[in-house]
Amino acid sequence: MKTPIDKLQALATTTRLNMLSYGEIAEKIGVKHRSQAQYYIKKLVEDGVLIRKSTGDIVIAPSEDRPSLITLPVYGAANCGPATLYAEGEITEVIHVSPSILKRKPKRSAFAVRAEGDSMNAANIAGKTLEDGDYAIVEPVTWQNTLDGDYVLSVLDGLGNIKRVKIDTTERRIVLRSESEAFQEDIIIDAYDLELYSIAGRVIDVVKRARYE
Repeated sequence: MKTPIDKLQALATTTRLNMLSYGEIAEKIGVKHRSQAQYYIKKLVEDGVLIRKSTGDIVIAPSEDRPSLITLPVYGAANCGPATLYAEGEITEVIHVSPSILKRKPKRSAFAVRAEGDSMNAANIAGKTLEDGDYAIVEPVTWQNTLDGDYVLSVLDGLGNIKRVKIDTTERRIVLRSESEAFQEDIIIDAYDLELYSIAGRVIDVVKRARYE
């Protein structure tokens, strides 16, 4: 699924953004408020993906001028324990990382969520743990395409959390497990109740939060 930023970049390749109102841009990229469209344009200009010319035109930067940094939108926060924080569908911030920070370059549809809690502090995601305040890098995927043992961003009744998935074919259920230094209860979803459960994406990497002395 394309994010609003993906849609905005695609729109900029075919349309002069300055000829549209923020309201029209918001409608075309699938967001509710004109202020969101204004914010995304501002961020892409700051990131060097878009260029605001002296003539007022807003265009895609030539490939040779684009930054080497990887820019990822952050869609709110998700618990690493019980699902008590909403994984928001709106960008709350943007992070920029150099390519060497990540094991591989994420797909264009990738995004980040900020981890809350310590129930995944013994995980091994691309060789890293996932601790409170870290950023989980997520690539969208459905539960039908999820593999046993994947780390996933799950949504239960509209609330988000991060767990490792165990597909229990014998009992026809999905088990979401913590990987923590302290004991954490499993979350178990029967196959008949999958309408209550969805997977927003597979967690492929972690950007550790800055820790200052």
